[in-house]
Amino acid sequence: LFIRGLLATSVPLAEGHQVNALVLYTHSGESTASQVTGTDNSTSLIERTRLRFVERQLTFGQLVGKDNLARERIQLDWQGNVALVSQDEPDTRDLLRTMTPDGLVIDSGSGSSERLYSELSELTGGAGFGLTFRLGRLSSVQTGGALHASSRDYQTRRFHFDLSSALARMSPQEALDPTNAGQGLSLRETTVPTDGYTASRLVSSAYAMADLAVGPKLRLVGGLRVEHSALEVGLSSKLFMAAATPATERSDTALLPSLNAVYSVTGASNVRAALSSTVARANFREIAPALYYDYVRRRAVGGNANLEETRIDNADLRWETYLDQTTGILAASLFAKRFTRPIEQVLEAAGDGQNVSFLNADAAQSYGLELEARLSLRRLSPALAPLSVAGNLSLIRSSIDVGGGKERALQGQSPYVLNLGIGYE
Repeated sequence: LFIRGLLATSVPLAEGHQVNALVLYTHSGESTASQVTGTDNSTSLIERTRLRFVERQLTFGQLVGKDNLARERIQLDWQGNVALVSQDEPDTRDLLRTMTPDGLVIDSGSGSSERLYSELSELTGGAGFGLTFRLGRLSSVQTGGALHASSRDYQTRRFHFDLSSALARMSPQEALDPTNAGQGLSLRETTVPTDGYTASRLVSSAYAMADLAVGPKLRLVGGLRVEHSALEVGLSSKLFMAAATPATERSDTALLPSLNAVYSVTGASNVRAALSSTVARANFREIAPALYYDYVRRRAVGGNANLEETRIDNADLRWETYLDQTTGILAASLFAKRFTRPIEQVLEAAGDGQNVSFLNADAAQSYGLELEARLSLRRLSPALAPLSVAGNLSLIRSSIDVGGGKERALQGQSPYVLNLGIGYE
Protein backbone atom coordinates (compact mmCIF):
# COMPACT_ATOMS: atom_id res chain seq x y z
CA LEU A 1 0.00 0.00 0.00
CA PHE A 2 1.40 3.38 -1.01
CA ILE A 3 -0.21 6.83 -0.74
CA ARG A 4 1.42 10.05 -1.90
CA GLY A 5 0.25 13.65 -2.08
CA LEU A 6 2.08 16.73 -3.36
CA LEU A 7 0.98 20.35 -3.34
CA ALA A 8 3.11 23.17 -4.71
CA THR A 9 2.14 26.77 -5.33
CA SER A 10 3.82 30.07 -6.12
CA VAL A 11 2.32 33.37 -4.98
CA PRO A 12 3.59 36.76 -6.31
CA LEU A 13 2.71 39.02 -3.36
CA ALA A 14 3.79 42.20 -5.11
CA GLU A 15 6.24 43.29 -7.75
CA GLY A 16 9.65 41.96 -6.75
CA HIS A 17 8.30 39.70 -3.97
CA GLN A 18 7.40 36.05 -4.29
CA VAL A 19 6.64 33.09 -2.00
CA ASN A 20 6.67 29.41 -3.00
CA ALA A 21 5.01 26.76 -0.85
CA LEU A 22 5.51 23.01 -1.01
CA VAL A 23 3.74 20.29 0.99
CA LEU A 24 4.59 16.61 0.51
CA TYR A 25 2.94 13.61 2.18
CA THR A 26 3.77 9.94 1.67
CA HIS A 27 2.45 6.90 3.50
CA SER A 28 3.43 3.34 2.74
CA GLY A 29 2.81 -0.10 4.17
CA GLU A 30 4.89 -3.10 3.19
CA SER A 31 4.14 -6.69 4.13
CA THR A 32 6.79 -9.33 3.43
CA ALA A 33 7.23 -13.03 4.05
CA SER A 34 10.59 -14.66 3.41
CA GLN A 35 12.32 -17.97 3.89
CA VAL A 36 16.07 -18.48 3.60
CA THR A 37 17.70 -21.91 3.51
CA GLY A 38 21.46 -22.44 3.46
CA THR A 39 24.62 -22.93 5.47
CA ASP A 40 25.44 -20.49 8.26
CA ASN A 41 28.80 -19.50 9.76
CA SER A 42 29.06 -22.71 11.80
CA THR A 43 28.52 -24.84 8.66
CA SER A 44 25.13 -26.00 9.90
CA LEU A 45 22.22 -26.16 7.50
CA ILE A 46 19.57 -23.68 8.62
CA GLU A 47 16.10 -22.51 7.64
CA ARG A 48 15.24 -18.93 8.63
CA THR A 49 11.70 -17.55 8.28
CA ARG A 50 10.50 -13.96 8.78
CA LEU A 51 7.04 -12.35 8.64
CA ARG A 52 7.18 -8.56 8.69
CA PHE A 53 4.94 -5.54 8.22
CA VAL A 54 6.43 -2.02 8.17
CA GLU A 55 4.49 1.24 7.95
CA ARG A 56 6.32 4.45 7.04
CA GLN A 57 5.08 8.03 6.86
CA LEU A 58 6.63 11.35 5.79
CA THR A 59 5.10 14.83 6.06
CA PHE A 60 7.17 17.72 4.71
CA GLY A 61 6.44 21.41 4.32
CA GLN A 62 8.57 24.24 2.97
CA LEU A 63 8.25 27.98 2.32
CA VAL A 64 10.72 29.69 -0.01
CA GLY A 65 10.70 33.44 -0.60
CA LYS A 66 12.52 35.94 -2.79
CA ASP A 67 12.40 39.72 -2.33
CA ASN A 68 14.06 42.38 -4.46
CA LEU A 69 15.00 45.41 -2.35
CA ALA A 70 16.63 48.80 -2.84
CA ARG A 71 15.53 49.07 -6.46
CA GLU A 72 16.70 45.51 -7.14
CA ARG A 73 20.26 46.21 -5.98
CA ILE A 74 19.72 43.80 -3.09
CA GLN A 75 18.02 40.41 -3.24
CA LEU A 76 16.81 38.56 -0.13
CA ASP A 77 16.30 34.79 -0.41
CA TRP A 78 14.86 32.93 2.56
CA GLN A 79 13.38 29.54 3.36
CA GLY A 80 11.92 27.53 6.21
CA ASN A 81 11.07 23.85 6.35
CA VAL A 82 9.79 21.17 8.72
CA ALA A 83 9.52 17.38 8.31
CA LEU A 84 8.06 14.60 10.43
CA VAL A 85 9.09 11.02 9.72
CA SER A 86 7.75 7.90 11.44
CA GLN A 87 8.19 4.16 11.09
CA ASP A 88 6.11 1.50 12.83
CA GLU A 89 7.06 -2.18 12.80
CA PRO A 90 4.36 -4.04 14.74
CA ASP A 91 4.97 -7.71 15.37
CA THR A 92 7.86 -8.90 13.20
CA ARG A 93 8.20 -12.67 13.66
CA ASP A 94 11.50 -14.54 13.29
CA LEU A 95 12.03 -18.29 13.39
CA LEU A 96 15.27 -20.22 12.93
CA ARG A 97 15.52 -23.98 12.55
CA THR A 98 18.82 -25.89 12.47
CA MET A 99 19.44 -29.28 10.88
CA THR A 100 20.33 -32.06 13.33
CA PRO A 101 20.49 -35.86 12.98
CA ASP A 102 16.83 -35.83 14.06
CA GLY A 103 15.85 -33.32 11.38
CA LEU A 104 15.14 -29.58 11.61
CA VAL A 105 14.95 -28.34 15.22
CA ILE A 106 13.68 -24.90 16.29
CA ASP A 107 16.68 -22.95 17.54
CA SER A 108 16.53 -21.49 21.03
CA GLY A 109 19.09 -18.70 20.55
CA SER A 110 18.68 -15.01 19.89
CA GLY A 111 16.90 -14.20 16.65
CA SER A 112 14.74 -17.31 16.72
CA SER A 113 11.20 -17.80 18.00
CA GLU A 114 11.04 -14.05 18.56
CA ARG A 115 8.50 -11.30 18.03
CA LEU A 116 9.68 -7.72 17.68
CA TYR A 117 7.81 -4.40 17.99
CA SER A 118 9.57 -1.13 17.12
CA GLU A 119 8.70 2.52 16.59
CA LEU A 120 10.80 5.35 15.20
CA SER A 121 9.94 9.04 15.00
CA GLU A 122 12.09 11.91 13.76
CA LEU A 123 11.38 15.62 13.63
CA THR A 124 13.56 17.97 11.59
CA GLY A 125 13.29 21.65 10.83
CA GLY A 126 15.38 24.46 9.48
CA ALA A 127 15.50 27.99 8.21
CA GLY A 128 17.98 30.10 6.31
CA PHE A 129 18.49 33.34 4.45
CA GLY A 130 20.84 34.88 1.91
CA LEU A 131 21.49 38.48 0.90
CA THR A 132 22.90 39.28 -2.54
CA PHE A 133 24.34 42.75 -3.17
CA ARG A 134 24.68 43.48 -6.88
CA LEU A 135 27.82 45.45 -7.71
CA GLY A 136 27.17 45.59 -11.41
CA ARG A 137 25.75 43.58 -14.24
CA LEU A 138 28.15 40.66 -13.71
CA SER A 139 29.47 41.00 -10.13
CA SER A 140 27.89 40.48 -6.72
CA VAL A 141 28.60 39.79 -3.04
CA GLN A 142 26.52 37.37 -0.97
CA THR A 143 26.18 36.54 2.70
CA GLY A 144 23.77 34.48 4.74
CA GLY A 145 23.20 31.85 7.38
CA ALA A 146 21.09 28.82 8.26
CA LEU A 147 19.99 26.57 11.10
CA HIS A 148 19.02 22.90 10.85
CA ALA A 149 17.80 20.86 13.82
CA SER A 150 16.78 17.21 14.01
CA SER A 151 15.79 14.82 16.78
CA ARG A 152 15.01 11.10 16.73
CA ASP A 153 13.51 8.61 19.15
CA TYR A 154 13.71 4.85 18.55
CA GLN A 155 12.24 2.12 20.75
CA THR A 156 12.11 -1.66 20.35
CA ARG A 157 10.58 -4.48 22.42
CA ARG A 158 11.47 -8.13 21.97
CA PHE A 159 9.69 -11.29 23.17
CA HIS A 160 11.14 -14.80 23.02
CA PHE A 161 9.39 -18.18 23.07
CA ASP A 162 11.07 -20.91 25.10
CA LEU A 163 10.23 -24.44 23.95
CA SER A 164 10.86 -27.81 25.45
CA SER A 165 13.08 -30.20 23.50
CA ALA A 166 10.01 -32.18 22.45
CA LEU A 167 8.22 -29.13 21.06
CA ALA A 168 11.39 -27.89 19.33
CA ARG A 169 11.37 -31.00 17.13
CA MET A 170 7.81 -30.36 15.96
CA SER A 171 6.78 -28.17 13.04
CA PRO A 172 6.48 -24.44 13.92
CA GLN A 173 2.68 -24.58 13.54
CA GLU A 174 2.43 -27.39 16.09
CA ALA A 175 5.13 -26.17 18.49
CA LEU A 176 3.82 -22.59 18.78
CA ASP A 177 0.16 -23.53 19.06
CA PRO A 178 -1.43 -21.55 21.96
CA THR A 179 -2.66 -24.77 23.54
CA ASN A 180 0.99 -25.57 24.42
CA ALA A 181 1.27 -22.53 26.72
CA GLY A 182 2.47 -23.76 30.10
CA GLN A 183 3.00 -27.24 28.63
CA GLY A 184 6.57 -26.76 27.36
CA LEU A 185 5.88 -23.37 25.75
CA SER A 186 6.49 -20.08 27.57
CA LEU A 187 7.02 -16.44 26.62
CA ARG A 188 9.48 -13.95 28.15
CA GLU A 189 10.58 -10.43 27.30
CA THR A 190 14.17 -10.15 26.05
CA THR A 191 14.33 -6.38 25.50
CA VAL A 192 17.75 -5.00 26.50
CA PRO A 193 18.95 -1.44 27.22
CA THR A 194 20.46 -1.15 23.72
CA ASP A 195 16.99 -1.55 22.17
CA GLY A 196 16.25 2.16 22.37
CA TYR A 197 18.06 5.42 21.70
CA THR A 198 17.51 9.13 21.32
CA ALA A 199 19.59 11.46 19.19
CA SER A 200 19.59 15.14 18.30
CA ARG A 201 21.74 17.38 16.13
CA LEU A 202 21.84 21.14 15.58
CA VAL A 203 23.83 22.51 12.65
CA SER A 204 24.32 26.26 12.33
CA SER A 205 26.15 27.90 9.46
CA ALA A 206 27.11 31.23 7.98
CA TYR A 207 28.78 32.14 4.71
CA ALA A 208 30.14 35.00 2.63
CA MET A 209 31.08 34.86 -1.04
CA ALA A 210 31.93 37.11 -3.95
CA ASP A 211 31.20 36.61 -7.64
CA LEU A 212 33.48 38.93 -9.60
CA ALA A 213 33.94 39.53 -13.31
CA VAL A 214 37.68 39.94 -14.04
CA GLY A 215 37.79 41.17 -17.59
CA PRO A 216 35.49 40.06 -20.42
CA LYS A 217 36.34 36.33 -20.23
CA LEU A 218 37.20 35.45 -16.60
CA ARG A 219 34.94 35.15 -13.54
CA LEU A 220 36.12 34.33 -10.03
CA VAL A 221 33.77 33.02 -7.34
CA GLY A 222 35.22 32.63 -3.87
CA GLY A 223 33.85 32.30 -0.38
CA LEU A 224 34.05 30.90 3.11
CA ARG A 225 31.46 28.86 4.98
CA VAL A 226 31.51 28.21 8.72
CA GLU A 227 29.53 25.26 10.09
CA HIS A 228 29.04 24.28 13.72
CA SER A 229 27.50 20.92 14.59
CA ALA A 230 26.29 19.91 18.08
CA LEU A 231 25.39 16.23 18.47
CA GLU A 232 23.90 14.30 21.38
CA VAL A 233 23.12 10.58 21.21
CA GLY A 234 22.56 7.93 23.85
CA LEU A 235 20.71 4.79 24.84
CA SER A 236 17.19 5.42 26.07
CA SER A 237 15.11 2.30 26.55
CA LYS A 238 11.87 3.32 28.26
CA LEU A 239 11.44 -0.13 29.84
CA PHE A 240 14.45 0.01 32.16
CA MET A 241 14.37 1.94 35.42
CA ALA A 242 18.15 1.84 35.91
CA ALA A 243 20.10 5.05 35.56
CA ALA A 244 20.27 6.12 31.94
CA THR A 245 23.57 5.67 30.13
CA PRO A 246 25.31 9.05 29.82
CA ALA A 247 24.70 10.49 26.39
CA THR A 248 27.58 11.07 24.00
CA GLU A 249 27.98 14.75 23.15
CA ARG A 250 30.15 16.15 20.39
CA SER A 251 30.68 19.65 19.09
CA ASP A 252 32.51 20.35 15.81
CA THR A 253 33.31 23.55 13.94
CA ALA A 254 34.51 23.52 10.34
CA LEU A 255 35.88 26.32 8.15
CA LEU A 256 35.06 25.48 4.53
CA PRO A 257 36.66 27.67 1.84
CA SER A 258 35.95 27.49 -1.87
CA LEU A 259 37.35 29.11 -5.00
CA ASN A 260 35.99 28.76 -8.54
CA ALA A 261 37.31 30.19 -11.79
CA VAL A 262 35.31 30.26 -15.03
CA TYR A 263 37.09 31.17 -18.27
CA SER A 264 35.04 31.74 -21.42
CA VAL A 265 37.08 30.22 -24.25
CA THR A 266 34.41 31.07 -26.82
CA GLY A 267 30.86 32.28 -26.64
CA ALA A 268 29.69 28.67 -26.25
CA SER A 269 32.60 27.00 -24.40
CA ASN A 270 33.92 27.41 -20.85
CA VAL A 271 36.72 26.01 -18.74
CA ARG A 272 35.96 25.76 -15.02
CA ALA A 273 38.37 25.07 -12.18
CA ALA A 274 37.32 24.68 -8.55
CA LEU A 275 38.84 24.03 -5.12
CA SER A 276 36.60 23.48 -2.11
CA SER A 277 36.26 21.79 1.27
CA THR A 278 33.17 20.00 2.56
CA VAL A 279 32.23 17.77 5.49
CA ALA A 280 30.31 14.49 5.74
CA ARG A 281 28.49 13.62 8.96
CA ALA A 282 27.37 10.20 10.10
CA ASN A 283 23.63 9.62 10.17
CA PHE A 284 21.89 8.71 13.42
CA ARG A 285 21.83 4.99 12.63
CA GLU A 286 25.62 4.97 12.19
CA ILE A 287 26.10 6.74 15.53
CA ALA A 288 23.47 5.17 17.79
CA PRO A 289 24.87 2.27 19.86
CA ALA A 290 21.59 0.34 19.51
CA LEU A 291 21.69 -2.96 17.59
CA TYR A 292 19.22 -3.99 14.90
CA TYR A 293 19.16 -7.12 12.79
CA ASP A 294 19.69 -6.83 9.03
CA TYR A 295 17.73 -9.78 7.73
CA VAL A 296 19.12 -9.58 4.18
CA ARG A 297 22.76 -9.81 5.29
CA ARG A 298 21.83 -11.88 8.38
CA ARG A 299 24.00 -9.67 10.58
CA ALA A 300 23.33 -7.33 13.47
CA VAL A 301 24.17 -3.69 12.75
CA GLY A 302 25.24 -1.30 15.49
CA GLY A 303 26.41 2.30 15.50
CA ASN A 304 29.52 3.90 16.94
CA ALA A 305 28.94 6.96 19.12
CA ASN A 306 32.60 7.98 18.74
CA LEU A 307 32.46 8.59 14.98
CA GLU A 308 34.03 11.85 13.85
CA GLU A 309 33.10 14.08 10.94
CA THR A 310 34.82 13.43 7.61
CA ARG A 311 36.53 16.39 5.96
CA ILE A 312 36.72 16.27 2.17
CA ASP A 313 39.01 18.47 0.08
CA ASN A 314 37.87 18.65 -3.55
CA ALA A 315 39.53 19.70 -6.81
CA ASP A 316 37.73 19.83 -10.17
CA LEU A 317 38.64 20.84 -13.71
CA ARG A 318 35.81 20.93 -16.26
CA TRP A 319 35.46 21.78 -19.94
CA GLU A 320 31.98 22.37 -21.32
CA THR A 321 30.47 23.53 -24.57
CA TYR A 322 26.83 24.46 -25.19
CA LEU A 323 25.34 23.20 -28.44
CA ASP A 324 22.25 25.41 -28.23
CA GLN A 325 20.59 27.76 -25.75
CA THR A 326 18.32 25.19 -24.11
CA THR A 327 19.26 21.53 -23.85
CA GLY A 328 22.50 20.79 -25.69
CA ILE A 329 25.75 20.40 -23.75
CA LEU A 330 28.93 18.33 -23.93
CA ALA A 331 31.30 18.30 -20.94
CA ALA A 332 34.30 16.46 -19.53
CA SER A 333 35.64 16.77 -15.99
CA LEU A 334 38.64 15.62 -13.99
CA PHE A 335 38.22 15.48 -10.23
CA ALA A 336 40.13 14.46 -7.12
CA LYS A 337 39.09 14.18 -3.46
CA ARG A 338 41.06 13.76 -0.26
CA PHE A 339 39.20 12.34 2.76
CA THR A 340 40.32 12.92 6.33
CA ARG A 341 38.80 10.45 8.82
CA PRO A 342 36.41 8.78 6.29
CA ILE A 343 33.59 6.69 7.76
CA GLU A 344 33.60 3.03 6.71
CA GLN A 345 31.52 -0.04 7.49
CA VAL A 346 33.48 -2.73 9.31
CA LEU A 347 32.86 -6.28 10.49
CA GLU A 348 33.28 -7.21 14.14
CA ALA A 349 33.46 -10.73 15.59
CA ALA A 350 30.29 -11.61 17.54
CA GLY A 351 29.53 -15.12 18.74
CA ASP A 352 29.77 -17.47 15.78
CA GLY A 353 29.28 -14.68 13.26
CA GLN A 354 30.07 -11.06 12.53
CA ASN A 355 28.28 -7.79 13.26
CA VAL A 356 28.41 -4.64 11.15
CA SER A 357 29.61 -1.40 12.71
CA PHE A 358 31.28 1.84 11.61
CA LEU A 359 34.75 3.30 12.14
CA ASN A 360 36.81 6.28 11.02
CA ALA A 361 39.79 5.39 8.87
CA ASP A 362 42.79 7.73 8.90
CA ALA A 363 42.66 8.99 5.31
CA ALA A 364 41.64 8.08 1.78
CA GLN A 365 41.64 9.59 -1.68
CA SER A 366 39.77 9.22 -4.92
CA TYR A 367 40.09 10.64 -8.42
CA GLY A 368 38.38 10.16 -11.72
CA LEU A 369 36.87 11.34 -14.96
CA GLU A 370 33.29 12.33 -15.75
CA LEU A 371 31.77 12.62 -19.23
CA GLU A 372 28.41 14.31 -19.72
CA ALA A 373 26.14 14.90 -22.71
CA ARG A 374 22.66 16.32 -23.14
CA LEU A 375 21.27 16.57 -26.67
CA SER A 376 17.99 17.67 -28.20
CA LEU A 377 16.46 15.27 -30.71
CA ARG A 378 15.59 18.31 -32.78
CA ARG A 379 18.80 17.51 -34.64
CA LEU A 380 17.16 14.36 -36.03
CA SER A 381 13.75 15.80 -36.87
CA PRO A 382 11.77 18.95 -36.02
CA ALA A 383 8.93 16.70 -34.85
CA LEU A 384 11.23 15.43 -32.07
CA ALA A 385 12.08 18.91 -30.79
CA PRO A 386 10.35 18.44 -27.38
CA LEU A 387 12.51 15.39 -26.64
CA SER A 388 16.05 15.33 -25.30
CA VAL A 389 18.42 12.58 -24.19
CA ALA A 390 21.06 12.87 -21.48
CA GLY A 391 23.71 10.75 -19.89
CA ASN A 392 26.85 10.88 -17.81
CA LEU A 393 29.59 8.41 -17.00
CA SER A 394 31.97 8.66 -14.05
CA LEU A 395 35.07 6.46 -13.78
CA ILE A 396 36.46 6.49 -10.24
CA ARG A 397 39.57 5.11 -8.57
CA SER A 398 39.93 5.25 -4.81
CA SER A 399 42.46 4.01 -2.27
CA ILE A 400 42.83 3.81 1.48
CA ASP A 401 45.89 2.83 3.51
CA VAL A 402 45.08 -0.17 5.72
CA GLY A 403 48.58 -0.47 7.20
CA GLY A 404 51.48 -2.77 6.45
CA GLY A 405 52.03 -1.06 3.12
CA LYS A 406 48.69 -2.37 1.83
CA GLU A 407 45.94 -0.41 0.10
CA ARG A 408 42.41 -1.14 -1.06
CA ALA A 409 39.47 0.75 -2.54
CA LEU A 410 37.43 3.01 -0.27
CA GLN A 411 34.59 0.94 1.23
CA GLY A 412 31.29 1.62 -0.55
CA GLN A 413 32.90 3.48 -3.47
CA SER A 414 31.76 2.19 -6.85
CA PRO A 415 34.41 2.23 -9.62
CA TYR A 416 31.89 3.68 -12.05
CA VAL A 417 28.53 5.49 -12.13
CA LEU A 418 26.33 5.61 -15.24
CA ASN A 419 23.12 7.59 -15.71
CA LEU A 420 20.89 7.68 -18.79
CA GLY A 421 17.66 9.62 -19.25
CA ILE A 422 15.15 10.96 -21.71
CA GLY A 423 13.15 14.14 -21.18
CA TYR A 424 10.07 15.75 -22.69
CA GLU A 425 9.37 19.47 -22.50
